[in-house]
Amino acid sequence: MNGSSGIAWPAALAGSLLLSAAGLASAQDAAAPAASQDTVESLSKRLAELEAKQPKAGTSGLSKLGSMFTLWGHLRLDAVHDDSRMNSIQLPIYVRSEDQAAPAGFVAPKNSHDFNMHPKLTRLGLDFAGPKIGGLGDAALTGKLETDFYNTAASESRPALRIRVAWMQLKWNEFSLYGGQMWDVISPLNPVVNPDMVMWGAGNLADRRPQLRGDWSRPMDGATFSLTGMIGTTSAIDNQDLDANTYLDGNQSGLPTFQGRVGWKKPTAAKGNLEFGAWAHRATEDTDVAVGNHANFKSSAYGIDYQVPLWQDRFWLKGELWHGRNLDDVRGGIMQGVNSAGNEIASEGGFAELGFKLSDGHTTLHTGYSFDNPDNDDLIISATNAPRSRNAIGYVAATWDFAPFSCGLHYLRWVTGYKGFSEGSNNRFQAYMQYAF
Repeated sequence: MNGSSGIAWPAALAGSLLLSAAGLASAQDAAAPAASQDTVESLSKRLAELEAKQPKAGTSGLSKLGSMFTLWGHLRLDAVHDDSRMNSIQLPIYVRSEDQAAPAGFVAPKNSHDFNMHPKLTRLGLDFAGPKIGGLGDAALTGKLETDFYNTAASESRPALRIRVAWMQLKWNEFSLYGGQMWDVISPLNPVVNPDMVMWGAGNLADRRPQLRGDWSRPMDGATFSLTGMIGTTSAIDNQDLDANTYLDGNQSGLPTFQGRVGWKKPTAAKGNLEFGAWAHRATEDTDVAVGNHANFKSSAYGIDYQVPLWQDRFWLKGELWHGRNLDDVRGGIMQGVNSAGNEIASEGGFAELGFKLSDGHTTLHTGYSFDNPDNDDLIISATNAPRSRNAIGYVAATWDFAPFSCGLHYLRWVTGYKGFSEGSNNRFQAYMQYAF
């Protein structure tokens, strides 16, 4: 069923019913006005009942058990050019060193130009709206399934489908309960650039994981105050198995990941929302065999996020700052969590981004800076490891929105520092075109 078929046949039926009603009314003689009126009213009532049962405009259809669903997504093509070699052209985390003394896997020939095009950010989604659950206090039942094709296990010309998010929601007046795979509670913002990895390992934390989440919000003095908490699967991102016993270290701990956020949002005269959040993350990992002198590892992070409208709805600032340790399962520390001595690697980072929408209504310009800075004292050089000591990225971007078509061009100046080896630097250009539906 396509997006229009869910509403086309009810419209045709409505027209037929109305024409039938008009024909019946004109065919009646003057001696039976009451009968004609009864017929029209009966048909009108039946039409209203049929329309009430049909999907609304913009909805794709009705599920087997009566839930409404909306199909949405976009078709997309991305093209990327690097003038130095990244760890991966599609999953960029750091620039490889051009120091030929660096270990294999961290070194690249000088001026290694790379180019790639892919459609893997093409996305398909379904939003569900179910009935109210009377036995649960009339909770409104909704859900979301979102997929894309960013699966590196498949060949370039045969991308494989993967789940991005898949969750259900029970919503009461001020409280919502979620279950499924969804975004982490911490670090809720993303920079506009690097859509492949949204600057993970390069200043931006968090990812998606299976979780149970609660969200409470309440208006207060013209603002909205919110509390969000979740328990989720540890090692869902890094698949860490330090003792190679085929059991993920996060699962072996017997404990979930814990995350929480306090948020405050208020409309402003600048036609935007002033928003601040403070959040924390905590997780535990265990091994059967000690790594160095340790078999238990803690992961923790603390941070803030902010969005500030600076002028009307056309000029704004957003960003995040954080500090923590053993953060590879939430995409921090340039994806370095525990060193070979069994010590957790501390790191700090964040990003800041300015956005400006031009008066043409189509063009938006962005500029920003993102960084991830592990503690050098926690980094250990070995014959097989060149520890990354710093990621620093300055960027500019332009996007054009002619809905449903949009396109953009991003430039990133990316520098990765190494402990014991010379840094790597890269000029990355990324362009895209997208058709949303």
